[in-house]
Amino acid sequence: MNALRRLLRKLVSAPAPLGADIVSDEALYRSGLREAIWPQMGAAVMKVQHLLAGLPDDTEGVDIGIHPDPEQSGSFTVMAHVFGPDLYALNKAVEPYRELLCVRMTGAGPVPPVPLPAPFGVDFATNDIICDVAADWVTEVWFHADGPLSGAGNVIFGEEGYGASLPRKLA
Repeated sequence: MNALRRLLRKLVSAPAPLGADIVSDEALYRSGLREAIWPQMGAAVMKVQHLLAGLPDDTEGVDIGIHPDPEQSGSFTVMAHVFGPDLYALNKAVEPYRELLCVRMTGAGPVPPVPLPAPFGVDFATNDIICDVAADWVTEVWFHADGPLSGAGNVIFGEEGYGASLPRKLA
């Protein structure tokens, strides 16, 4: 029991990565996440345009997946997933443009600078919020990239079923 208390004390008193805002309020977390990822939109729009232009003719659809860290650390990746009869050829064609956004943890904090959920005392589902906010971002990216509005696929999904508003059609 003493070892557990020491560990908890250490975790609670551990400093946040430099540059990281630790947030325990859901509204602040949502707005901070939006502020951090919306500036990444221009690069993502260009990637989606290149991805769509390079799709082989036998592509059946494109889904966009939001993949949050299972540990709910605040990191996540947004990736395009193509499907059709020859997955190897499809994935090879889109590989350079597949990753639309990736939040990585560095010694200087998260890049891009998303807020981090407080390690204790948070009463909101971090990964659901990440997926919902990122899905709004993906919808804007898809719109500005002139992504197709119909056909098979074209769905935004959260890995492991995360996201209160997911899956949803890209529009």
